[in-house]
Amino acid sequence: MDRIDYACALHDLAVDHLARGDADEARGPLQVAIEILRAELGDDHPDVANVLGTEGDLLEYLGDLSGALLVRRRALEIIESARKKFTGHDVIDRIWVQSMRRLAGTVRSSGAYEEAEALYRRVSAFCESRFGTHDPELGAILNDQGVLYKFMGRYDEARRVYSRAKDLLLAQSGTANRDLASLYHNLGGIEHAAGRFAAGEPWAREAVRIREAACGPDHPEVAADLGALAAIVAGLGRYDEAEALYLRARDIFERTIGSGHYEVGVTLANLAHLAQSKGEMELAETRYLEAIMIKCEALGERHPDVALTRNNFASLLVVLGRPADARVQFATALEIFEATVAADHPHRRICQENLTRIPC
Repeated sequence: MDRIDYACALHDLAVDHLARGDADEARGPLQVAIEILRAELGDDHPDVANVLGTEGDLLEYLGDLSGALLVRRRALEIIESARKKFTGHDVIDRIWVQSMRRLAGTVRSSGAYEEAEALYRRVSAFCESRFGTHDPELGAILNDQGVLYKFMGRYDEARRVYSRAKDLLLAQSGTANRDLASLYHNLGGIEHAAGRFAAGEPWAREAVRIREAACGPDHPEVAADLGALAAIVAGLGRYDEAEALYLRARDIFERTIGSGHYEVGVTLANLAHLAQSKGEMELAETRYLEAIMIKCEALGERHPDVALTRNNFASLLVVLGRPADARVQFATALEIFEATVAADHPHRRICQENLTRIPC
């Protein structure tokens, strides 16, 4: 085996480890693969861009969004340069589509929603025109785009792209596909966001079923699905069942990606809301504070997801009879929302209404 073949084998090994949720085992082979390909092919070769895509996946998996963004943008820079030299090259165009989709996803996670939308529109239009309306990648792109529209509060647009993604994914690989599990997770999530909990439960349960079959019961993606199901179950008033699901999800996250990871923060925020619903106010406050700390560390203090958790924490403070503290939290959350989301976003509007109810 020559050095390039060896590097490709190491990259495949790293991808397999990452797919199983084992980031520590993925890191070593991936770094060696990158070093070999750079030495043998140069820093600007498309194969280097392809492997950098996996490095971005690893960094994002570990919660390092700033590092992932740097790697994503570098990979796209390399592949766009290659496209200028090799116009109409199928493999290079395919790597470009994958690099754009990955970058759009990381930009979305960072909270830059308008930039992410522009990237998704560009890559979905190109993929459809270049590879056809039934291309497998297109379904995954549309699914990701639907997540963005949910975060932006544009639920009808989210449902529209999810519906098209579902048709594509079902036509391609039937009912045992991880991308389909992600879609069902998201379909449940959009119904949860709209307060239609009973409509969302079947989608969320099917996501868990498919993902457990594909990844095993202790994978971080399974934990994310469990959290989505728990939120819906809580909305239906089945608090004990929801708590058990959240705690299982938290335990999986802590074992696999660490107690300070963003996903743990998300789960703690959800557990805090659940504790408040059960009347466990001290526990709710503790969990909200932990969640805010983790989210600020992972996302930065000006991220809209941090603002949402601050808004929810402030609502708890109102119940606890601490209006001055609540006002500070609502005002901070609203300032973030005003800088990051549209004026008609539901979260921004609700936060504004909450703040106006607090006496000066």
